[in-house]
This record gives sequence, C-alpha cells and structure tokens, in this order.
Amino acid sequence: MKALSIPLAACLALLTAQNPAPAQCCGSASYSAPAVHPYYGGAPLWHRHASTAAEGYARGVAAVLYAQGAYNRLSAEARVIHAQAYAQELENRQRAVDTFFNVRATNRRARAAEQGGRPTFEELAKLAKDSAPPRLNGDQLDPASGQIDWPAVLQDGQFAVYRAQLEQLFNYRAAKGKIDSAQQRQARELTDAMLAQLKANIRQLSPMEYTEARGFLNSLAYEAQLPV
Repeated sequence: MKALSIPLAACLALLTAQNPAPAQCCGSASYSAPAVHPYYGGAPLWHRHASTAAEGYARGVAAVLYAQGAYNRLSAEARVIHAQAYAQELENRQRAVDTFFNVRATNRRARAAEQGGRPTFEELAKLAKDSAPPRLNGDQLDPASGQIDWPAVLQDGQFAVYRAQLEQLFNYRAAKGKIDSAQQRQARELTDAMLAQLKANIRQLSPMEYTEARGFLNSLAYEAQLPV
C-alpha cells in the first residue's frame, strides 16, 4: 500500500488534534477536556505547538489561507474608503469654486455700496446677471422648439422621468415665449432632483463629467426663468 501523501496525513493529524478522545481516570470516571482555543486548531491551551511535522504543515496551510482572506477583506475596505474620499474631494472642489464666486459678488456689492450708496435697479440687475450661471447656447437648448441636448451623463435611464417633464416645460416655453412662476418653480425642483441623483452617482463619474452635468442643470434652471 502506498504511503499517504503529506497533505492528507496533515489533515488527518489536524482532525485528530481537534477531536481528542476523552481521557479516563480512576476506572469509569471521566473528566472534561481542558479549554481549547480555536486559533490553535483545537489543541489545549498548554499545547501551543505542533506535535508532528504533518500537524505543523496543516497549521501552516491554514494560517496562509487565513492571511489571504484577511488581505482580501482589508483591500476591499481600503477601496471603499478611497472611493468615499474621492467623492468628498470632488464636492470640496465644487464648494471652493462656489465660495470664490459668492465672495467676489459680495465684494462687488460692498464696493458699490461704499461708492454710491444704495445701488440702482440697473446695478442690481447687472450684479444678478454677473452672478448667474452661463446661458445655454442654441446647440444645447433650441429656443424655437425647446428641444434640449442633454449631456451624455444625464441621458442615463435613471434621469428619464425628470428629462421628460423638463422637455415638456421647455416645449411650452418655446411655444408661449415664457413660463409662469409656478412652472419656473417646477423646473427648479426637477433640476434639483437631478442634481441630487447626480451627486449620488459621483463615485462612478470623472471630475469633468460631474462638473459638466452640474453646470448644465444649473444653467437649465436659470433658462426657465427667462423668456425666449
């Protein structure tokens, strides 16, 4: 009969170590096995080394498998943390840009107030225009038909319901020349919902894709407030 292979012998040795036969003492009286620790493969606490080469080999294989599993788990957690940090970095960049333009607009208003008292209606209108998002061009929003050329990111199916309602509003705007305050508020709510959905997917987007889509939605909400 051929000799058992080393891995098979190691497994048998490990199983024997994990299931020791209960010792007998004083005739038929028995005693409970001492406490064991799972890390040492079921061996008693005072027996923390391999009794045979085969058992040592089996324990080594088990330790390697455990280390590989721990490495995979920690690597997955690290990827999740990295993705969260990346999303926060993009959001911080956008906040920095928004803060810069808000501060600049505030400085302009302060200088205007110091130079000539209360600004005129024309000055206020100019300040509002300077701080407003850029308007969409004819390729992005057709003023005659109200057709919207959405960025690739916003053409995803998850935005379909919002796109349909906004297209209906802008078709009406193109036909009538403008939309009323309730419709303008509806357009703002729809673009805000799309912005929230866009932010939820920020980890799947590049910085350029996120910035382009966000700017487009802000400009679209601004267009809704203006006549054709």
